Amino acid sequence: KEQNSELIQVQHHLAHIYATKAEYNFDEVEYVGFSFDGTGYGNDGTLWGGEVFVNDERKYHFKQIKLLGAQKAIKEPRRVALSMLFDRYTLDEVLQLEYQLVKSFSSQEIKMLHQSYIKNLNAPFCSSVGRLFDAMASFTNLLQFQSYEGESGLLCESKYDKNDSESFEFTIKNGIIDIVYDFTKTNLITVFINTLVEIIVFISKQENKKIILTGGVFQNKTLLNLVTQRLKEEKIEYYISKKVPLNDSGISLGQLYYVTTKSI
Repeated sequence: KEQNSELIQVQHHLAHIYATKAEYNFDEVEYVGFSFDGTGYGNDGTLWGGEVFVNDERKYHFKQIKLLGAQKAIKEPRRVALSMLFDRYTLDEVLQLEYQLVKSFSSQEIKMLHQSYIKNLNAPFCSSVGRLFDAMASFTNLLQFQSYEGESGLLCESKYDKNDSESFEFTIKNGIIDIVYDFTKTNLITVFINTLVEIIVFISKQENKKIILTGGVFQNKTLLNLVTQRLKEEKIEYYISKKVPLNDSGISLGQLYYVTTKSI
């Protein structure tokens, strides 16, 4: 481009969508893109990862949680789960809970992390679906520490019960997707995955546009198969990358395709 041309910045999760669009040479304006991954910097200064774009605009996202310890929370799913407990219970109530994730901390650590939570100290807001999988793995004690990104998702996938169709209730208000969790359920992981499917189908039917599914979370074959089967049943046209990586390896292609299509 010419030297004085305007610099175009393409947000991470929108680039995921455009990576899939590039594979199919999809240049239509009308679409709904579900961009679910770990964490990426959002336009509002928070961490994203559970975003739904409608015609390039972020219209929906999951209710934000706080990552206690920021990057450290990505390595320790128990910190994500603890944050979700702080959102529901008082400090004294959390200290009395019998969850293994609570027991994995000392009482002093929990008190310090609670101060971090209420004062927003090293506790960035995050809407990531990947981090929600981390929390589910922690609540069910599949793991409290993970050695690589996505480990919790793989473990959750292995615990899915295909004979269980139960899902949580959820609300969508002002674009915020809020799941009504019951962390004590023995089938928590199955119910959570089923709920993600219901959310995707609900929004897809409401928006009535072609659907794009992208981001590292959709490497979860169980989730992907459940979603695509439901979309087929509802006769909703969808696109999912098969050649371009769903994870961050496809980001640069998505950025390039965005710039190319917007410059035509």
